[in-house]
Amino acid sequence: MSISLLISLLLIWALIAWQDVRTHHVFLWLLIANVGFGVVYGIYVLERPVIDLGLGGFISYGLGDLIFRGGVAYARSQRSRLALDVPTPFGRADVWVLGALGATFGVLGGLQACLLGLLIGGVWALIKWQVASTRTARWQITFAYTPSLLLAGCITLWLGTGLIELLLRGF
Repeated sequence: MSISLLISLLLIWALIAWQDVRTHHVFLWLLIANVGFGVVYGIYVLERPVIDLGLGGFISYGLGDLIFRGGVAYARSQRSRLALDVPTPFGRADVWVLGALGATFGVLGGLQACLLGLLIGGVWALIKWQVASTRTARWQITFAYTPSLLLAGCITLWLGTGLIELLLRGF
């Protein structure tokens, strides 16, 4: 049962990442399936308490929504300043994915996946931005953030919450 749940969850993650890279839009039914399979995986395989999964989903979704709203405000200010159509870097699908990761791993795992995903996506965005040929082209670069969040989810599946616990022990 646990292997089939893991394979189903990874398959859903692969479909979400593929669709986001290809079209920059993710079907709602995939996002809902991601949340559902994530909660079931968290309860039955990871044996996390339901309250931890609920809080993890709530906190991760809230962080993602905060990042999304900040990105929209930043893009709006840059559009007026540069007179370019500056895309928002973080979309609603990314917010849903973060919420699903929190609902899969709980509070600590959701925070770890969020931080790792933002780090991976930020580094990838900087590389892509540096490779752009002109200043105008740099401001019009788009990329899919969801695959970096799901890669962070895979890292959290593999390593557990050890990275965030190590970071928290340092403070």
